[in-house]
Amino acid sequence: MTTSSSFIDNVLEQLVGVEGISTRNMFGGMGIYRYGVMFAIIVDGRLYFKVDETNKADYQHAGSIPFVYDKHDKQGVKKLVTMSYWELPPYVLEDKEQIFRWMLKSHDAAVKAKHKKSA
Repeated sequence: MTTSSSFIDNVLEQLVGVEGISTRNMFGGMGIYRYGVMFAIIVDGRLYFKVDETNKADYQHAGSIPFVYDKHDKQGVKKLVTMSYWELPPYVLEDKEQIFRWMLKSHDAAVKAKHKKSA
């Protein structure tokens, strides 16, 4: 499945007015950044936000699922890799106030993860 430009446009329309937003095409999808830190990805027509221990329960409570992809090791053995990005519930995407609150938590999670990597 591919991501339609209308879905991407809808997502970006919901983020209009949020300072520091930029995007980059990547691995068949798109990364969404705030002040240079990736907090969301769009893959296969789905929007995923960064999660950590501070916001993961929100996604679990909403019945969301994590982003999972297939990876092959050097021997060609396939394994599933689960990332710390969870699908944003549709009702959040349609509500500018909610998406802003969820985006802030995800951006905070992404900033913390970036600082852990560089430490």
